[in-house]
Formats: sequence, C-alpha cells, structure tokens
Amino acid sequence: MLRWSSEFTRWPSKTLPESGDILRKYELVLLPEAHCYLRMAGRRIDVTRAVDQVPFAAISRFLHEEDIEPAQITDYKIGIHKQFLLKWIADNRGLGGRSLADLWKIREECIARLSEHD
Repeated sequence: MLRWSSEFTRWPSKTLPESGDILRKYELVLLPEAHCYLRMAGRRIDVTRAVDQVPFAAISRFLHEEDIEPAQITDYKIGIHKQFLLKWIADNRGLGGRSLADLWKIREECIARLSEHD
C-alpha cells in the first residue's frame, strides 16, 4: 500500500549549510520543518529530492510523524506545522520573544535559500 505521510524534522544549521547561515543570523540552532513523503513497504520515498542528493532515509529522528490523505498536503499540513511551531515556542521559553510570524518568515528565507541550490 502506498501512503502519504507528513513528518516534522529539524533543519539543523550544521547539516544543511544552505540554510545554516540564515539560522545563525537569527541565533537558531535548528528550526522544525514539516515535510511530506510517500511510504510503501516500510520505506520512505522522498519525491522532492533529486536522485543524487542524500537519501531521505538518512533522517533518523522525527519530532512527529503521521499519515495524511493527499488532500491534506496543503491546508492541513500548514495548520499542523503552525501548531507545532507554537508549541515549540512555548516549550523553548518563547525563543527570545519570537512569534509564529517571525519563525514562519525565517522558514521562508530558508526555503528560498534551499531552492537556489536545487
């Protein structure tokens, strides 16, 4: 059976150098990121990466993982991502006064930088 899954992993500044300078600029060591992939026969299949990139299976620790329907890839995934970030802010003593909007802006900067390297 082929299933869509959504997971939260960490964008660490050390292992993603393309976004690392952005995270360092905002004095963040990591930023939780939601990502979707296919799962079949116990294997994760990331169709968003080029074949010659690091395999998705190399990510060994997930902060949250759940099965979703294809229709949930947009609004639902964004909603749970924002809820996750709000909880992350609360669990980390407010992250120096940063708001959800602040983290979302930093995330967008990281995505823009990563897309430059595709």
